[in-house]
Formats: sequence, C-alpha cells, structure tokens
Amino acid sequence: MVIPLLLLFIFGRTLHSGREPLITAIGEAARGPLSQAMRSYTRRLTQLWCLVFVVMIGWSAILPWLKQPELWSWFTNIINYGVVGVLFVGEFILRKKLFPSHNHPGFFEYLRIIAHANIRS
Repeated sequence: MVIPLLLLFIFGRTLHSGREPLITAIGEAARGPLSQAMRSYTRRLTQLWCLVFVVMIGWSAILPWLKQPELWSWFTNIINYGVVGVLFVGEFILRKKLFPSHNHPGFFEYLRIIAHANIRS
C-alpha cells in the first residue's frame, strides 16, 4: 500500500487548483508548450492514474479482511503491476491514435523522456 499511496500523493497534489498536472509537466518539460487539447488530455490522464492508485490502495486494504492471503498476494504482487503496465502501454498507443499529428517518440524514447524529465512541482 505504501507505493500506491506515495504515487497518489505525487500525482494527486499536482491536480490542486493553480498547479500543473504531473503528466502535463512531463510533456511540457520534454516537448515545450502543449496544445490545449493535449493539456486537457494530460490532466485527465493524471486523474486516471490517481483513480488507479486509489483502487490499488482500496483492494490492498480490503482483501486482508477476506482472510485469503493468496488472493491478497496476487493483487498486490502481480495484478497491480499488470494494471500499471497495461495502462502505461495502452495509453501510449491510445495517445498516438487520438493525436496522430503530434510528433510521437518510439516507446523506448518515450520511457527515456519520462525518466529524464526535469519536473518542478
């Protein structure tokens, strides 16, 4: 639960009024100013990641009450990572379809951009 809580804090605090959403900041740090459509998309994407972290926290908190440690272990050690991976790759593919005129890097370049983004928040 600690990692999703930390990520929820990191992503969620950037959604407060007057703040730039984390994914918007990463996009602008990597590419410069984003279009209004892309800014709106990246805000919604930041919100989606927060929702995913809330769900992960929720099932990590609820599943122990079912007294099925195997189920809890599957969710916290395998399914959480699968959800993150599917969302990460799926969003990359979706973004290319939604914004075809946007200059998209290859997937590994995309990972490098994220890893090296100089974010100030």
